[in-house]
Formats: sequence, C-alpha cells, structure tokens
Amino acid sequence: MPTITVSDFRVNFTRHLTDVMAGETFDITKQGEVIARLMPSNVLAKPTNTISASAARVQFTRLIDRLDQGETFHITKHKNVLASLTS
Repeated sequence: MPTITVSDFRVNFTRHLTDVMAGETFDITKQGEVIARLMPSNVLAKPTNTISASAARVQFTRLIDRLDQGETFHITKHKNVLASLTS
C-alpha cells in the first residue's frame, strides 16, 4: 500500500483524492509512523463524522487528534462522499 506524508497529503490533496476515488488506498505517515488511512468511500459504511474536502486538507493536523480518539470520517464535496479517513 502506498504511503504519503502529512505534508504531501496537504500539498497534493486533490491528486490523492482523485486516486482514492479511482480505488487507491494510502497510509498517511508522520515522522515515519502511520497515523491515518485514506481510502475509497465505500470501505467505511458508517463513519462517526463527515468533513468537507477543503476542511480535511486545511485542518488535517486537528483531525489527527480526533482520529487518535477513534473517530472516522467521510470526506465530502457538495454532499457527495469522495473518500473515507480512519486511523
């Protein structure tokens, strides 16, 4: 499974989201440790929250803490689910 860093996630968010919508899954790492997984939306049936794509990119540092607490997310744009995010 491909890995991307937190900074790469934020800088290349649109490209990674496009890849995920095509079926790719990414582990997101911080200082070499996997902290999250970005995957197709159909993998996570019932997330605990939804977040807009723009907020996911801008507020990802805050999302890390919420992921550590067991929260899961669907990333949306215009009410369409684009991807899932989990720890």
